[in-house]
Amino acid sequence: MPKKVIDALDKVFPPRWSHGNPVDPAGDRNFISYLTAPEKLLNVDEVDALIFMGLGGFSIFAPLVLSAGSGSLPDLATLFRSRHGPDDNRPTLETAIISRDTSKVAGAVLPIVKAFATMLDIQDEDEISMHTQLIARAIASGRINPAAVVSPFQQARSAINSGSQDDLRNMMVDSSANFLAALAEQMVADYHKPVLTTTFGEGKPKLRGWHYSYPSGRQAARVLAKMVEYKEYLERIGAYKS
Repeated sequence: MPKKVIDALDKVFPPRWSHGNPVDPAGDRNFISYLTAPEKLLNVDEVDALIFMGLGGFSIFAPLVLSAGSGSLPDLATLFRSRHGPDDNRPTLETAIISRDTSKVAGAVLPIVKAFATMLDIQDEDEISMHTQLIARAIASGRINPAAVVSPFQQARSAINSGSQDDLRNMMVDSSANFLAALAEQMVADYHKPVLTTTFGEGKPKLRGWHYSYPSGRQAARVLAKMVEYKEYLERIGAYKS
C-alpha cells in the first residue's frame, strides 16, 4: 500500500488499524472515516478495484438515532427547507438540486452532515468536508434523492416518543441502505474503478438501483475475478475501451 495512503489513514484511524491490505480500522466507530477511506484508496493509481466489506450493513446503525432522543436528532426538515441564518447566502437544498451544481449542493447539505457528525461525536472537519463532497456529487448526479433519505429520519424525530417504531426502524434501514448504495455507485463514476460491497446483518441482499451488496467477501472476490477475466477477453479481441 502506498505510504501516502497509510499516512492519510493514520490521521483518521486508531493506531491499531491494520496498516496494510486489507484495510481494517480495528473497531473504530467513526462512520464518516469509514466512508471516506475508500476514496483515499481509489485515488491512487496502484489500486485497481476495491471491495468494501460491510458497507451495505452500515444501514443497520440508522435506527440508533431513535435512541438518541428528540433533542439530539437534527430537525432535518428545517435544514432541508430553509437557510441557516439571516446572513447565510447558501442556497436551499431544493434550489441547489435544481441547479445540478455540486458546489451549491455541498454548501446546502453540509449542515445536515455536520448535524449527524455532531450527534456521533465526530469533529474532524476534513473528513466531514470530504464526505459532504461525495454526497453532493451523488445528489447532483441524481443518484441520491435527498427527500427520500430525509423523510424516515424526520418521521423518527416526530415519533421519537411513540410506542410503535418497528416500521419506522425498517424505513430508516431501507433508506440508509439505498443511500449507501448510491455512494458506492458514485465512487465508481468518480474513479472509473470497480467498487464491490458486502453486507453484514441486514438480511437478504437485494439490488438497489444499479448496486448489489454481496452476502460475503468471497462472493464479491469471485465476481471481481470474473470481471478481470472478461476485461482480458475483451482486450484479446480488441473490443476493450478504457
